Amino acid sequence: MIPICSKMLQSLTPIPGLLRMATVQMEDSGTPDVAGQKFITVGTSYSNTSHTDFLNGVLGQELTILFRTSDVHTIVHNTSLINLNGGVNFVSSLRDQLTLLHDGSKWYEKARKV
Repeated sequence: MIPICSKMLQSLTPIPGLLRMATVQMEDSGTPDVAGQKFITVGTSYSNTSHTDFLNGVLGQELTILFRTSDVHTIVHNTSLINLNGGVNFVSSLRDQLTLLHDGSKWYEKARKV
């Protein structure tokens, strides 16, 4: 194992746009723009919201959605936009996580933690 010291960490230069974390209010349209995003934290007071797509995904983009609310959010299974395991919608609960992978044209479920 290589020891990591704080001086080494300080010398690392961050790459702009490589990893961003955002708190999004996805209730606006149900189709949030996720360009350049890797993690999205959902913390909203709106419930019964359906999300039908995540716009501007690119080939190989992995997107993890962290649900930090007990309000219900539904990620809608649609074979042309979002392919979810089992072919059914994902209905969130507090502290759920859903990870999607983009193939250049649509999203595929990679993992979930409920």
